[in-house]
Amino acid sequence: MAAALQRIAALEAELAKAKKNSSNSSKPPSSDIVNPPPGPGKQQRRDGKKRKQGGQPGHPRHERKAFPPEQVDFTWVHFIPAALAAAAS
Repeated sequence: MAAALQRIAALEAELAKAKKNSSNSSKPPSSDIVNPPPGPGKQQRRDGKKRKQGGQPGHPRHERKAFPPEQVDFTWVHFIPAALAAAAS
C-alpha cells in the first residue's frame, strides 16, 4: 500500500512538472513547446486561412452599376444541357 501511494505521489509530481510553461510558472518562454496545441477558444479553419473572406459586417458594398438599356447592343442567353442540370441537383 505504501509503495502504491509513493508511486501515485511520484506520478502527480511528474504530471505537475509537465504542465508548467512560461505563462503559469517562472520558466522562460524559450523553454516552451515550439507549436503548442490550439486552446479551446481557438479553432483552426478547415481551408487553412486565418481570416474569413469578405469585408466588415455592415459596410456598404462597392459594386459596378448596370449599363442603361440604351447602351446595351445585344445579350447572350446561356442554357445548361439537361444532363448537366440533372447531375447538379
